Amino acid sequence: MTPEQAEEFFKRYNGSSFHMSREDPQQFSVFNTLDIPDVQKDLWRLEMARDYIDKITPDDSKSWSYFSSLTDVLFPISAFKDKQESMLLEGIGKQSRCDERTRMITLETICGRTSDHHDGVIAYFRKQHYDLRKLKEVSDKLFESDTKTENARFEKAARLYRSLIPGAQGKADDVVRAYLSGTLEYDPDETCHHHDHDHEHGCGGDHHCHTA
Repeated sequence: MTPEQAEEFFKRYNGSSFHMSREDPQQFSVFNTLDIPDVQKDLWRLEMARDYIDKITPDDSKSWSYFSSLTDVLFPISAFKDKQESMLLEGIGKQSRCDERTRMITLETICGRTSDHHDGVIAYFRKQHYDLRKLKEVSDKLFESDTKTENARFEKAARLYRSLIPGAQGKADDVVRAYLSGTLEYDPDETCHHHDHDHEHGCGGDHHCHTA
């Protein structure tokens, strides 16, 4: 395996060791023998992140999937933290110009889909000590024009978002109390729609599942 082939193999599976090992274990074994430095892998992740950000456009119905993939490739980065934070914010900012469905799914990704929401962008920003005020500033734009939307799922995601991020506006106190007491109603179906790329894989590992 040449360095160019290693890069192609790595990017084919979004840099996921889980999917590389499951989909092509033989190639993954060869890949590991190259002992590629983590910094180089992070540089490849940044290149993939830039590609996903560039794909996000208001007229592309798959933009929500590009943002999901953006989080997949950025979360594992151990170097270049400043670029990691700025790219996540840039991706959210571009999503704010997309249609309601795209913004809704993006908001759910920001909140997280596990019961404790530790897989979301908000939890990741807290873990990395990134600026939550900047995250809130760009994320608010995802739903600020739809405060009166009749989309129940969108409203549910917006309520959860307000409960998870500091400085929330509106009747956030009631939502926070409901969230802390475990009575906040938020249980989206977790159906995998992470197959909109050049490869296919099943749910599991270190990618996220979504409701379309």
